[in-house]
Amino acid sequence: MKTYTTDQEIFDLSVIYLSEQQFRCVSSDGKNCAYFGGNGNMCVIGNLIPDSLREGVFRNNERSVGELASDNLIDGLFGFDVSARFLSDLQGVHDEDYAMDDVPEEDYELAYRRNVGMRQALIELAKDHGLQYGTVIEEF
Repeated sequence: MKTYTTDQEIFDLSVIYLSEQQFRCVSSDGKNCAYFGGNGNMCVIGNLIPDSLREGVFRNNERSVGELASDNLIDGLFGFDVSARFLSDLQGVHDEDYAMDDVPEEDYELAYRRNVGMRQALIELAKDHGLQYGTVIEEF
């Protein structure tokens, strides 16, 4: 099982993942964000969780990353240099309204604005946590 060792490693992988994600991952009722969706979509944190754990505790789990960390449910996935606060802040970027929800194809202007908003939020997240963002944010 892959262990992510630093906030920087997770940030870099997550920016690439978010740049490719086409819509937010939501619960089966469509009301809440979820780690994994029925259509194969995953949230930014769900993308870091190995397949072997997806069917257990994380399936249909809508608790925050902070709650999962306090219950030791993500032990072993992240190294000691990975901050639960960083993971929570990263999840917050994904869950905001500027995430790429089901935007109609014909509404490119709205999709562009949302993408720009998420890109800026990722830059601010990197600054807040002392991370490098220059090269990887170009992917966005």
